[in-house]
Amino acid sequence: MKNFAAEKLKLLRENLGLTQAELGEKLGVNQKTIGDNERSKFTISYETIVQLVNIYNVNPAYFFIADASMFLDVKSNGQEKAKQLSGLFALSSDETEVILKLIELIKHPEAREILKGLYIK
Repeated sequence: MKNFAAEKLKLLRENLGLTQAELGEKLGVNQKTIGDNERSKFTISYETIVQLVNIYNVNPAYFFIADASMFLDVKSNGQEKAKQLSGLFALSSDETEVILKLIELIKHPEAREILKGLYIK
């Protein structure tokens, strides 16, 4: 039986006009991983949701709430995204503040390179 997030991932990918391979490339995973997620073989990860929020401005609530919009308002800023993530994942105010600082930090190319080195797949 398909889970809700898996169905939403497929709808999102199709809405973006991407193949599984193309979405996988954007997210740093292979086509099989995307297919497995869409078929509920694996649960979509928190990291994948965060990447979709950052790359495509996807509303994180979209994966969990039936009537949530697919995309965030294009005028949405980092603080609004952090608040949405905070509510969705029950983050403390300190954790939300860390997210806001990271959002500001990744706006700088040098910082992006440093953060890429910290990310372990």
